[in-house]
Amino acid sequence: MRLAHLEPVGLQPSSDGKWISFEHYGVRDELYVVRRNGTGVRLIGEAESSSWSPTGERLVFAGYKGIVLVDLENGRRARLSDEHLDDPQDEGAAWSPDGRRILYSRNDLGYGAAGGGHTQLWTMKADGTDRHPLTHGFPADSAAGGAAWIDATVTGTPPPSLPLVALRAARTITTGLPIVALGAEGSRAAVAQGFGGPPAFPGPLGPIVVWNRLRGTSVSIPVHGCRSVYDVLLAAGRVGYRCDNPGNGYSVDDSLRVGTSELVRTDANEFTGSLLGGVVADGGTLAFDVEDAGTNSRGEFRIHRTRVWKASGARKAIVRTFRGEAIVASLDAGRIAVLRDGNAVSVLSPGGRIRTF
Repeated sequence: MRLAHLEPVGLQPSSDGKWISFEHYGVRDELYVVRRNGTGVRLIGEAESSSWSPTGERLVFAGYKGIVLVDLENGRRARLSDEHLDDPQDEGAAWSPDGRRILYSRNDLGYGAAGGGHTQLWTMKADGTDRHPLTHGFPADSAAGGAAWIDATVTGTPPPSLPLVALRAARTITTGLPIVALGAEGSRAAVAQGFGGPPAFPGPLGPIVVWNRLRGTSVSIPVHGCRSVYDVLLAAGRVGYRCDNPGNGYSVDDSLRVGTSELVRTDANEFTGSLLGGVVADGGTLAFDVEDAGTNSRGEFRIHRTRVWKASGARKAIVRTFRGEAIVASLDAGRIAVLRDGNAVSVLSPGGRIRTF
Protein backbone atom coordinates (compact mmCIF):
# COMPACT_ATOMS: atom_id res chain seq x y z
CA MET A 1 0.00 0.00 0.00
CA ARG A 2 1.46 3.39 -0.99
CA LEU A 3 -0.20 6.59 0.16
CA ALA A 4 1.36 9.31 -2.02
CA HIS A 5 3.24 11.83 0.14
CA LEU A 6 2.27 10.21 3.45
CA GLU A 7 4.70 8.16 5.51
CA PRO A 8 2.48 5.92 7.67
CA VAL A 9 3.65 5.01 11.20
CA GLY A 10 1.85 3.26 14.03
CA LEU A 11 -0.55 1.22 11.86
CA GLN A 12 -3.52 -0.22 13.77
CA PRO A 13 -6.35 -2.32 12.25
CA SER A 14 -9.92 -1.76 13.41
CA SER A 15 -11.58 -4.54 15.40
CA ASP A 16 -13.71 -5.59 12.41
CA GLY A 17 -10.73 -5.51 10.03
CA LYS A 18 -12.28 -2.97 7.66
CA TRP A 19 -10.06 0.01 8.46
CA ILE A 20 -6.44 0.78 9.30
CA SER A 21 -5.40 3.86 11.22
CA PHE A 22 -1.96 5.43 11.05
CA GLU A 23 -0.12 8.60 11.93
CA HIS A 24 1.88 10.93 9.71
CA TYR A 25 4.56 13.13 11.28
CA GLY A 26 5.04 16.42 9.49
CA VAL A 27 4.50 20.03 10.48
CA ARG A 28 1.67 18.58 12.54
CA ASP A 29 1.13 15.08 13.91
CA GLU A 30 -1.88 13.90 11.89
CA LEU A 31 -4.10 10.85 12.27
CA TYR A 32 -5.45 9.12 9.13
CA VAL A 33 -7.61 6.09 8.37
CA VAL A 34 -7.71 4.03 5.18
CA ARG A 35 -9.76 1.03 4.08
CA ARG A 36 -8.02 -2.31 4.16
CA ASN A 37 -7.76 -2.37 0.37
CA GLY A 38 -5.94 1.00 0.34
CA THR A 39 -8.89 3.18 -0.72
CA GLY A 40 -10.79 5.87 1.15
CA VAL A 41 -7.87 7.64 2.83
CA ARG A 42 -9.34 10.08 5.32
CA LEU A 43 -7.72 12.68 7.59
CA ILE A 44 -9.22 12.34 11.06
CA GLY A 45 -7.42 15.19 12.78
CA GLU A 46 -4.32 16.37 14.59
CA ALA A 47 -3.44 13.69 17.12
CA GLU A 48 -0.52 11.78 18.62
CA SER A 49 -2.26 8.62 19.89
CA SER A 50 -5.40 6.66 19.03
CA SER A 51 -7.20 3.41 19.83
CA TRP A 52 -9.88 1.35 18.10
CA SER A 53 -12.87 0.17 20.10
CA PRO A 54 -13.18 -3.61 20.62
CA THR A 55 -16.67 -3.43 19.10
CA GLY A 56 -17.58 -1.67 15.84
CA GLU A 57 -15.71 0.95 13.87
CA ARG A 58 -15.20 3.59 16.56
CA LEU A 59 -11.84 5.29 16.95
CA VAL A 60 -10.86 7.44 19.93
CA PHE A 61 -7.84 9.72 19.84
CA ALA A 62 -6.12 12.14 22.20
CA GLY A 63 -5.04 15.65 21.29
CA TYR A 64 -3.84 18.64 23.26
CA LYS A 65 -7.46 19.82 23.53
CA GLY A 66 -8.89 16.57 24.87
CA ILE A 67 -10.38 13.21 23.84
CA VAL A 68 -12.33 12.82 20.55
CA LEU A 69 -14.44 9.86 19.35
CA VAL A 70 -15.02 9.15 15.64
CA ASP A 71 -17.59 6.64 14.39
CA LEU A 72 -16.52 5.68 10.85
CA GLU A 73 -19.70 3.72 10.15
CA ASN A 74 -21.94 6.80 10.29
CA GLY A 75 -19.28 9.53 10.04
CA ARG A 76 -20.15 11.11 13.38
CA ARG A 77 -17.55 12.85 15.53
CA ALA A 78 -17.89 13.82 19.19
CA ARG A 79 -15.52 15.61 21.56
CA LEU A 80 -15.73 13.64 24.78
CA SER A 81 -13.63 16.03 26.88
CA ASP A 82 -12.26 19.52 26.40
CA GLU A 83 -9.52 19.35 29.01
CA HIS A 84 -5.93 20.13 28.02
CA LEU A 85 -3.83 16.98 28.17
CA ASP A 86 -0.21 17.61 29.12
CA ASP A 87 1.27 14.94 26.82
CA PRO A 88 -1.25 13.31 24.43
CA GLN A 89 1.37 10.91 23.12
CA ASP A 90 1.70 9.36 26.58
CA GLU A 91 -1.92 9.89 27.62
CA GLY A 92 -3.72 7.90 24.96
CA ALA A 93 -7.10 6.40 25.73
CA ALA A 94 -7.85 2.70 26.27
CA TRP A 95 -11.18 0.90 25.89
CA SER A 96 -12.81 -1.44 28.36
CA PRO A 97 -13.17 -5.00 26.96
CA ASP A 98 -16.91 -4.48 26.39
CA GLY A 99 -16.41 -1.12 24.64
CA ARG A 100 -18.61 0.77 27.10
CA ARG A 101 -16.00 2.85 28.89
CA ILE A 102 -12.77 4.69 28.07
CA LEU A 103 -9.72 4.96 30.30
CA TYR A 104 -7.05 7.65 29.99
CA SER A 105 -4.39 9.41 32.04
CA ARG A 106 -3.98 13.12 32.65
CA ASN A 107 -2.14 15.60 34.82
CA ASP A 108 -4.54 16.42 37.65
CA LEU A 109 -3.05 19.93 38.00
CA GLY A 110 -3.93 20.77 34.41
CA TYR A 111 -1.89 21.58 31.34
CA GLY A 112 1.49 23.24 31.94
CA ALA A 113 2.13 21.92 35.45
CA ALA A 114 5.46 20.25 35.99
CA GLY A 115 5.00 16.58 35.12
CA GLY A 116 6.32 13.73 37.21
CA GLY A 117 4.18 13.76 40.32
CA HIS A 118 0.59 14.51 39.46
CA THR A 119 -0.66 11.84 37.05
CA GLN A 120 -4.18 10.50 37.49
CA LEU A 121 -6.19 7.77 35.76
CA TRP A 122 -9.64 8.92 34.57
CA THR A 123 -12.56 7.03 33.09
CA MET A 124 -15.77 7.94 31.29
CA LYS A 125 -18.56 6.31 29.32
CA ALA A 126 -18.09 6.04 25.56
CA ASP A 127 -20.45 9.01 25.10
CA GLY A 128 -18.31 11.26 27.35
CA THR A 129 -20.60 11.20 30.39
CA ASP A 130 -19.78 9.98 33.90
CA ARG A 131 -16.23 11.34 33.65
CA HIS A 132 -14.32 11.02 36.92
CA PRO A 133 -10.86 10.14 38.31
CA LEU A 134 -10.09 6.61 39.44
CA THR A 135 -6.90 7.46 41.33
CA HIS A 136 -5.29 10.23 43.30
CA GLY A 137 -2.23 11.86 41.79
CA PHE A 138 0.74 9.49 41.65
CA PRO A 139 4.37 10.03 40.58
CA ALA A 140 5.10 9.10 36.97
CA ASP A 141 7.74 10.68 34.78
CA SER A 142 5.81 9.43 31.75
CA ALA A 143 2.63 7.48 31.24
CA ALA A 144 4.72 5.28 28.90
CA GLY A 145 2.18 4.97 26.11
CA GLY A 146 -0.98 5.64 28.08
CA ALA A 147 -3.27 3.60 30.30
CA ALA A 148 -4.21 -0.03 29.63
CA TRP A 149 -7.47 -1.77 30.54
CA ILE A 150 -6.86 -5.38 31.62
CA ASP A 151 -9.63 -7.87 32.35
CA ALA A 152 -7.97 -9.28 35.46
CA THR A 153 -7.66 -8.89 39.20
CA VAL A 154 -4.50 -7.29 40.53
CA THR A 155 -3.43 -8.05 44.08
CA GLY A 156 -0.61 -6.65 46.12
CA THR A 157 0.42 -4.99 49.34
CA PRO A 158 -0.93 -1.47 49.85
CA PRO A 159 1.69 1.18 50.60
CA PRO A 160 2.00 2.18 54.28
CA SER A 161 -0.04 5.20 55.26
CA LEU A 162 1.96 8.22 56.32
CA PRO A 163 0.92 10.38 59.27
CA LEU A 164 -0.67 13.67 58.32
CA VAL A 165 0.69 16.85 59.88
CA ALA A 166 -1.47 19.94 60.18
CA LEU A 167 -0.07 23.30 61.25
CA ARG A 168 -2.14 26.32 62.15
CA ALA A 169 -1.53 29.13 59.68
CA ALA A 170 0.03 32.20 61.30
CA ARG A 171 0.01 34.29 58.13
CA THR A 172 -1.60 33.70 54.74
CA ILE A 173 -0.95 35.04 51.26
CA THR A 174 -3.18 34.37 48.24
CA THR A 175 -1.95 34.47 44.63
CA GLY A 176 -3.92 34.85 41.44
CA LEU A 177 -2.13 31.94 39.73
CA PRO A 178 -1.13 28.45 40.94
CA ILE A 179 1.95 28.43 43.20
CA VAL A 180 4.73 26.36 41.59
CA ALA A 181 7.75 27.10 43.83
CA LEU A 182 8.51 28.47 47.29
CA GLY A 183 11.60 29.87 48.97
CA ALA A 184 12.08 31.32 52.45
CA GLU A 185 14.67 33.24 54.44
CA GLY A 186 14.03 34.75 57.86
CA SER A 187 10.61 36.37 57.89
CA ARG A 188 10.34 36.56 54.10
CA ALA A 189 8.97 34.11 51.57
CA ALA A 190 9.34 34.08 47.78
CA VAL A 191 6.48 32.66 45.72
CA ALA A 192 6.74 31.73 42.02
CA GLN A 193 3.33 31.55 40.37
CA GLY A 194 1.94 30.35 37.05
CA PHE A 195 2.98 27.32 35.00
CA GLY A 196 3.99 29.10 31.79
CA GLY A 197 4.77 26.65 28.98
CA PRO A 198 6.52 26.14 25.60
CA PRO A 199 5.92 28.64 22.79
CA ALA A 200 3.30 26.53 21.02
CA PHE A 201 1.21 26.14 24.19
CA PRO A 202 1.96 29.14 26.43
CA GLY A 203 0.30 29.44 29.80
CA PRO A 204 0.13 32.36 32.23
CA LEU A 205 3.30 33.12 34.16
CA GLY A 206 3.06 35.65 36.95
CA PRO A 207 5.73 37.67 38.73
CA ILE A 208 7.58 36.26 41.73
CA VAL A 209 6.05 37.67 44.90
CA VAL A 210 8.39 38.36 47.83
CA TRP A 211 6.30 38.53 50.97
CA ASN A 212 7.29 39.75 54.44
CA ARG A 213 4.92 37.87 56.71
CA LEU A 214 5.67 40.04 59.76
CA ARG A 215 5.22 43.40 58.08
CA GLY A 216 2.45 42.17 55.80
CA THR A 217 4.13 43.71 52.73
CA SER A 218 4.87 42.19 49.34
CA VAL A 219 7.02 43.08 46.32
CA SER A 220 6.57 41.74 42.77
CA ILE A 221 9.65 40.64 40.82
CA PRO A 222 9.04 40.36 37.02
CA VAL A 223 10.43 37.32 35.19
CA HIS A 224 10.95 38.73 31.70
CA GLY A 225 12.41 36.38 29.10
CA CYS A 226 11.27 33.20 30.88
CA ARG A 227 8.64 30.72 29.77
CA SER A 228 8.60 28.91 33.12
CA VAL A 229 10.01 29.40 36.62
CA TYR A 230 10.14 26.24 38.74
CA ASP A 231 12.78 27.05 41.41
CA VAL A 232 12.96 30.15 43.59
CA LEU A 233 15.15 31.03 46.59
CA LEU A 234 16.23 33.95 48.75
CA ALA A 235 19.92 34.61 49.33
CA ALA A 236 20.80 37.46 51.70
CA GLY A 237 18.00 39.66 50.39
CA ARG A 238 18.43 38.74 46.74
CA VAL A 239 15.93 36.68 44.77
CA GLY A 240 17.28 33.74 42.80
CA TYR A 241 15.31 31.61 40.36
CA ARG A 242 15.64 29.15 37.49
CA CYS A 243 14.55 30.73 34.21
CA ASP A 244 13.37 27.97 31.90
CA ASN A 245 12.87 28.41 28.15
CA PRO A 246 11.92 24.99 26.75
CA GLY A 247 11.35 24.46 23.06
CA ASN A 248 8.47 22.52 21.54
CA GLY A 249 10.65 19.44 21.17
CA TYR A 250 13.35 18.13 23.48
CA SER A 251 15.46 21.28 23.69
CA VAL A 252 16.35 22.67 27.13
CA ASP A 253 17.46 26.24 27.80
CA ASP A 254 17.89 27.08 31.50
CA SER A 255 19.58 29.92 33.32
CA LEU A 256 20.12 30.70 37.01
CA ARG A 257 19.35 34.32 37.80
CA VAL A 258 20.14 36.06 41.09
CA GLY A 259 19.00 39.64 41.35
CA THR A 260 19.86 41.21 38.00
CA SER A 261 22.77 38.83 37.31
CA GLU A 262 22.81 35.57 35.37
CA LEU A 263 25.13 33.11 37.14
CA VAL A 264 24.99 30.31 34.59
CA ARG A 265 23.18 29.28 31.40
CA THR A 266 22.79 25.74 30.13
CA ASP A 267 21.59 24.36 26.81
CA ALA A 268 20.78 20.81 25.72
CA ASN A 269 18.80 18.84 23.17
CA GLU A 270 17.47 15.29 23.21
CA PHE A 271 20.89 13.60 23.23
CA THR A 272 23.60 16.02 24.35
CA GLY A 273 24.34 19.32 26.07
CA SER A 274 24.53 20.80 29.57
CA LEU A 275 21.79 20.69 32.21
CA LEU A 276 21.24 22.80 35.32
CA GLY A 277 20.64 20.50 38.29
CA GLY A 278 20.01 21.32 41.96
CA VAL A 279 20.08 24.92 43.23
CA VAL A 280 20.33 25.74 46.98
CA ALA A 281 21.24 28.76 49.12
CA ASP A 282 22.51 29.50 52.62
CA GLY A 283 22.75 33.17 53.51
CA GLY A 284 24.45 34.97 50.65
CA THR A 285 26.04 31.81 49.22
CA LEU A 286 24.55 29.61 46.50
CA ALA A 287 25.52 26.14 45.32
CA PHE A 288 24.40 24.48 42.10
CA ASP A 289 25.50 21.79 39.68
CA VAL A 290 25.86 21.66 35.89
CA GLU A 291 25.67 18.24 34.23
CA ASP A 292 27.29 17.39 30.89
CA ALA A 293 25.08 14.92 29.02
CA GLY A 294 25.68 12.77 25.99
CA THR A 295 25.40 9.20 24.71
CA ASN A 296 27.49 6.12 25.41
CA SER A 297 28.82 3.58 22.90
CA ARG A 298 25.36 2.01 22.59
CA GLY A 299 23.72 5.36 21.95
CA GLU A 300 22.04 5.57 25.35
CA PHE A 301 21.60 8.94 27.05
CA ARG A 302 23.69 9.44 30.20
CA ILE A 303 25.33 12.07 32.40
CA HIS A 304 29.08 11.94 31.75
CA ARG A 305 30.29 14.59 34.17
CA THR A 306 28.97 17.01 36.79
CA ARG A 307 30.57 20.22 38.00
CA VAL A 308 29.54 21.52 41.44
CA TRP A 309 29.69 25.32 41.73
CA LYS A 310 29.61 27.74 44.66
CA ALA A 311 28.74 31.43 44.18
CA SER A 312 28.83 34.42 46.50
CA GLY A 313 27.80 37.76 45.09
CA ALA A 314 29.19 38.03 41.57
CA ARG A 315 32.00 35.54 42.28
CA LYS A 316 31.64 31.89 41.42
CA ALA A 317 34.01 28.93 41.31
CA ILE A 318 33.96 25.20 40.67
CA VAL A 319 34.17 23.29 43.96
CA ARG A 320 34.54 19.80 42.55
CA THR A 321 34.02 17.77 39.37
CA PHE A 322 32.46 14.30 39.50
CA ARG A 323 32.13 11.53 36.99
CA GLY A 324 28.46 10.75 36.41
CA GLU A 325 25.56 12.50 38.11
CA ALA A 326 25.97 14.57 41.30
CA ILE A 327 22.90 16.63 42.19
CA VAL A 328 23.37 19.43 44.72
CA ALA A 329 20.88 18.76 47.53
CA SER A 330 21.76 21.13 50.42
CA LEU A 331 24.17 23.81 51.64
CA ASP A 332 24.92 24.47 55.30
CA ALA A 333 27.85 26.31 56.92
CA GLY A 334 29.81 26.04 53.69
CA ARG A 335 29.27 22.30 53.36
CA ILE A 336 27.60 21.04 50.19
CA ALA A 337 25.74 17.72 50.07
CA VAL A 338 25.33 16.08 46.67
CA LEU A 339 23.39 12.98 45.63
CA ARG A 340 25.70 10.70 43.59
CA ASP A 341 24.00 8.67 40.84
CA GLY A 342 20.99 8.12 43.10
CA ASN A 343 22.79 5.72 45.48
CA ALA A 344 25.28 7.70 47.60
CA VAL A 345 25.67 11.10 49.29
CA SER A 346 28.93 13.07 49.30
CA VAL A 347 29.52 16.01 51.66
CA LEU A 348 32.03 18.60 50.42
CA SER A 349 33.69 20.66 53.17
CA PRO A 350 35.15 24.16 52.59
CA GLY A 351 38.71 22.86 53.06
CA GLY A 352 38.39 20.40 50.19
CA ARG A 353 37.66 17.32 52.32
CA ILE A 354 34.96 14.97 51.03
CA ARG A 355 33.03 12.24 52.84
CA THR A 356 30.81 9.80 51.00
CA PHE A 357 28.00 7.76 52.56
